[in-house]
Amino acid sequence: MALFDDIDGLLPGLMPAAWRGRQFWMINASDSVGRRIHQVLYPGLDLKTHDDTGPLDGPIRVSGLVIGDDYIAQAEALRAAFRAPGPATLLHPWRGPIRCVLFRPATIEFDVQELRVARIDAEFDPVGPNGLAAIGTSLSGLLSALVSLGSAATGLATAALSATPLAYALFSQGVAASATIIDLAEEYAGRTRRSAALLPAIVGARGAFTVATATADRATSAAQIAAIAPVLSNAFAAPFKPQPASGIGPGDAAQAIATPQPRDGAALMLTIAADLGRRLRPSEVEAVPGLAPLDMTAQASGRPPRSVIAAAEVAMLIEAVLLVSTIPFVSRQEAQGWGGQLDEGLRRAATSVAGLAGEAVSPAAALWRALGATRARLAIDLSETIGRLPSVERVTPPGQASALLLAQHLAGDDPAAVIAFANDIVTRNRLRHPATLGVGPIEVLR
Repeated sequence: MALFDDIDGLLPGLMPAAWRGRQFWMINASDSVGRRIHQVLYPGLDLKTHDDTGPLDGPIRVSGLVIGDDYIAQAEALRAAFRAPGPATLLHPWRGPIRCVLFRPATIEFDVQELRVARIDAEFDPVGPNGLAAIGTSLSGLLSALVSLGSAATGLATAALSATPLAYALFSQGVAASATIIDLAEEYAGRTRRSAALLPAIVGARGAFTVATATADRATSAAQIAAIAPVLSNAFAAPFKPQPASGIGPGDAAQAIATPQPRDGAALMLTIAADLGRRLRPSEVEAVPGLAPLDMTAQASGRPPRSVIAAAEVAMLIEAVLLVSTIPFVSRQEAQGWGGQLDEGLRRAATSVAGLAGEAVSPAAALWRALGATRARLAIDLSETIGRLPSVERVTPPGQASALLLAQHLAGDDPAAVIAFANDIVTRNRLRHPATLGVGPIEVLR
């Protein structure tokens, strides 16, 4: 089968990678690891010795694609990156950021049968110690990256609000931006089914906001205002986080409580983050409910509200990542879908932060780097999860058949699993009746 015969099955499996900041989609990657062994042969003697000169890491061989209407421009950008001298960072979707050099000339291939696509083949050699070994397991590395990301976001908002000298009018704009965040969160809280559980978070945020604005010291007030967004986002996500199982059976009252749904919470966090981000990126002109986007014409007067809202966007994304990490995925496609949404949200947040580089250089740069590190750690964690999950396949049964007959055909080796398999087919494909599969391909979990 040709590579692009089933593009729906290929594209969800591609992983984002980058070389010198130029992104492409990685199909596969391999690397050599072992010891550097030098073999010595003695002429005339049936004898050889081996000298061990140390560990061997690399080279790393990757194959990837650039896809899009601007694929030629993307390929030219990668061509310039391959021609640049010196070591650089390879953002590996499974191993994270690796400092390396281009070991051999890279190949960029165009094919008349693959329009809007260019193939990339390259080989890299790591230089220096591999920083991934000290990070730990994938989940702990992701949590560490999120902690650093939250600190960098709070630092950006604090630096913008407490900058000296700072006119009171500019500080007031930062205060107004915090009020905007609370109002927006309250609006979304009223739209959810768990609004009663989210309203205490709004009340707490308004109380913290009142205390912060009443503080006389400007630096203390700035730190308190900057801390409102992460506290609010954490309180918003709390009702959706799964609770640990109790050793004592639940009572009748406990059974009536709704079970936390991390999927709903992650979707809410991503929606709020996207709404906040649109207020910072003028190119996104979709209608935004609530207050109007910020006025981006006055760069100097726009710094405090821009930084505060950018920090709030990042805080919502952090909670979205934490919620997604608790979702019990049932298929690779589901995990890849959530991973794509999170990666896109982090990428857009990095775009927002990059726009602040000329106004708050050091805090914005720290936050931008933290966003990149979080994207790398998220890809590593999800790749490990995806590797343990079954895949959703599409099957076109010949003629009319029932869900039970298809389940018997696919899972007949395990009779105990046939009924559960048939129920999954009915639920997954929203069949009106299990006696008929209808027309078209049927999704099954394999």
